[in-house]
Amino acid sequence: MIKRVLRAKWVITAILAIFLFITNCKHEPLINHIPGPVDTTGNGGGNADDTTICFERDILPIIVTNCAKAGCHDAITKEENRNYTTYSGIVTKEDIKAGFPLQSKFFVELNTGQMSQAKYGNLNAAQKALIKRWITEGAKDGKNCPSKCDSSKFTYSGAIQPLLDKYCVGCHKPSSLSGNTDLSTYAGVKDAAVTKNTLMPSLKRSTSWMPLGGSKFSDCQMAQIQKWINAGAPNN
Repeated sequence: MIKRVLRAKWVITAILAIFLFITNCKHEPLINHIPGPVDTTGNGGGNADDTTICFERDILPIIVTNCAKAGCHDAITKEENRNYTTYSGIVTKEDIKAGFPLQSKFFVELNTGQMSQAKYGNLNAAQKALIKRWITEGAKDGKNCPSKCDSSKFTYSGAIQPLLDKYCVGCHKPSSLSGNTDLSTYAGVKDAAVTKNTLMPSLKRSTSWMPLGGSKFSDCQMAQIQKWINAGAPNN
């Protein structure tokens, strides 16, 4: 009888120990530890079902307009033997570790400001966060990306400013005033779009269009800007 009681107590103690172990067991979150080799096929991140970040649509324009400037990492100068106008030039073993932005030299230098020349300034917080997320998600080479443009939306804050921030501000801000045009502020954008009437003609040119070295704005993007101008270029 005593042996049975002792055995029952042992079983109850073991069960309680297992329960306490399971309920107190904690796992570190897998943030910044997402595995995945760099996709060089051109299919990742840009198919019709993709709802995340697409390299060609979301990342490349930011890097080209801010980093691939004459004298820096453009196709001609190739500062430090780096050409940041293409996916293969950006995603190298030395610069990008897919899935690990904080271990990627490209992002670390971009995030700390080491990569930016003083006269050009740095990326804003939103742009840095987008690039970090792209690397975290595998730094895929997304192409032929579905468009996020909606020509029925053409407010300054919701459509025009984000568009110019991505494609134009890198070359047109006080620290890098290309063409003596500042597109980093509402006043500067309105001046170029309405007063000087240089914004739309520079986008529509058949050759040497803006953004220089980048893809031409889509019909939808141009329609957004034109509708905003036609509405009086409000700061809305």
